[in-house]
Amino acid sequence: MPKKEKGWNLASLWKDYKPPGRPSESEVKIFEECIKKYNPKSALVLGSTPEFRSLLHKYNIATTVVDYNKETYDILTKLVKNKGKEIFIANDWRKIPTTNNYDLIVGDLSLNCLPKEDISKMITLFDKLLSKNGLVIQRIVIRKNNKKKSINQIIKEYRQNKKQSIWESIWFDIQMNQYNFDKEYVLFSDSIKELKKANKSGLISDQEFAQFSNKGWENLDKFNWFIPNINFIKKEIKKKFNIISIKNSKDIFSKDMPLFVFSKEFSQ
Repeated sequence: MPKKEKGWNLASLWKDYKPPGRPSESEVKIFEECIKKYNPKSALVLGSTPEFRSLLHKYNIATTVVDYNKETYDILTKLVKNKGKEIFIANDWRKIPTTNNYDLIVGDLSLNCLPKEDISKMITLFDKLLSKNGLVIQRIVIRKNNKKKSINQIIKEYRQNKKQSIWESIWFDIQMNQYNFDKEYVLFSDSIKELKKANKSGLISDQEFAQFSNKGWENLDKFNWFIPNINFIKKEIKKKFNIISIKNSKDIFSKDMPLFVFSKEFSQ
């Protein structure tokens, strides 16, 4: 949920983003399976993600979108394939009014946009916003440990196991390379600096660097990206909810950013 910085706006760059920077087709299918199984009538979307909104409209689910930036919402609305009526609320996710309840709350990397100290508050807010038999689906970038790989190691492993694009293959590792475990965040601007050095030294080609250089990361020098330990996020969720499943798509990157499905009533 970053504010605009130096004219940066994710929506204006959305066409250049590929998964995992946005939901993949495989991840959207998992989301759709949950909709079919639980049949929600109303949904709250954290952020303006067009893939989620399009799917909700496909099933005629009453949709409310909360985004900090109205401009972002307007731009991404043009990319929603299945159109439908929506309620838009311009607000910080942590300040969503609790006057309404929703059968489904969805977010794509939403919790990664919040500082660690606000995760518990956000989970508590989910509890207040969710209907009795409601469901929460959140795609979350997680880490399993505090290990970092050097840029040389990251690229070496990519060369050895090259199955996907460099963007898909190292997206997670390049963020962890610069992660500050004491402050619990990474700056995308620091990650792009490392990639720029790698490009200048010949470690990655101009073509490979181009997959990152057109994403506006250099402008995100004040946006703290939180990558929680999986045990931390599971513990916080379990304070209020039952975790139904932690789902991985078929994508190479899914092990680092699964879909957490949780509810107050349903269990595994």
